[in-house]
Amino acid sequence: MDSASRAPNPFERIEEYKAVLEDTAQASNRRRTDNTLFVGLNTVFLTGIGLVVSPNFGSWDAVVAVAMVTAIAVPVNVMWYRGLAYWMTSLGVREEYIRSIEKEFRKRSATIESELPIGLYLYLQSENVGRMRSLKMDQRFALFFAVIYPVATACLAILTYVWEHPTLSSLPIH
Repeated sequence: MDSASRAPNPFERIEEYKAVLEDTAQASNRRRTDNTLFVGLNTVFLTGIGLVVSPNFGSWDAVVAVAMVTAIAVPVNVMWYRGLAYWMTSLGVREEYIRSIEKEFRKRSATIESELPIGLYLYLQSENVGRMRSLKMDQRFALFFAVIYPVATACLAILTYVWEHPTLSSLPIH
């Protein structure tokens, strides 16, 4: 055997690398599908609120109905938020693993210093709009939905109270 045939193959982990990339892409697609599901659920919740409140504005029945939707919507949106937090952690682990394989590829292929310090996949991710920023925006969206329902319920209760007590003379103002 000559020394060239005994040299380590810089890409012996290419199948592992491809598998991690594929797994990351599939997980990203699942996240998009989950986001679509949760936005759809919130659309149903908000439509239901609109259908109940519109004809019954100023009624405590509407407040109770909105409170019931809120009791369902808040845990759903907290679950969405936590799922996104898990995804952020999982993505960080995946990208670190990909980065370690890419560094190994570079070491084994004796790349020169002027080349990119990471492989093409991570370079494209860092130059892109950024998945982490996109994930943080998704999380803010989930948090917004988790907060808006209790706020809307409280506002509706206050408005209903004011609707039923239109005169300010009944309020104890000194």
